[in-house]
This record gives sequence, structure tokens and C-alpha cells, in this order.
Amino acid sequence: MPTFPVLSDTDRPVYPADGLCPVCGAKYTRGFAYLNGGALLMSADGRDSIDSDRCRGFLEIGFHGRDPDMSDSAGVTIVSELSGGQFDLNWCSVGCLRVWLLGLLDRVESEAGLSDPPGGSAVGPS
Repeated sequence: MPTFPVLSDTDRPVYPADGLCPVCGAKYTRGFAYLNGGALLMSADGRDSIDSDRCRGFLEIGFHGRDPDMSDSAGVTIVSELSGGQFDLNWCSVGCLRVWLLGLLDRVESEAGLSDPPGGSAVGPS
């Protein structure tokens, strides 16, 4: 797994910066799978976006448990305080994107102390 956050502060808004898949290391020869996000500061009339360094991009994935001291909660910051507010995360295939995202979810489960059976629910019965 990569070191998190993968983008922050003054990084370029594209991950990985070297253009190689962060899961398998392949070049993007057949296109790429992506996860992008951010915010657009719109002009007063709402017709144009305004490029602004005041926007800061962020992305986090986590689990919020019920314990008052948050010992059953965990989160992974993926993008933090990215100047400009918009970002693109890229992989060589949907399969590699899936592996990366499942790795993140495994990390959150582990850090939150969750032990779900396959197909189970971390939140328990309703």
C-alpha cells in the first residue's frame, strides 16, 4: 500500500506522479481507471469556474464506531489540503483500482478493530 495521504499541500493534483499504476506498476497503455474529486469555485453568475488556490482538496475513507472514545473508529486520509481543490487518482485498470480500494478498506477494518465475516456487516444487526 502507498504512504498516505497520496496527495497533499503543493503536490501536483495527479496521483501517481510518475504515470505508472500504483498497484502493478504498469503504464497506462489501454487507458486508465480513475477516481477524481474536488470543488469548483464558480463565478457570480454560475457560468464559469474560477481557478483559485483558496480551494483545498480532501478525501478520506473510514469507519465511525459507537465507542465514545472512538477506539472502534479509523480513517485513512487519501488527499489532504491539496492546493486548487481538484485531483485525479489513476490506475491502469478497474481491477487495480479495485485492489487498491479493497486494500484501503482492509486497513480501515484492521485499524478500527473490526472482524467481519465475509459478507458480514461491520455495523451489526439493526
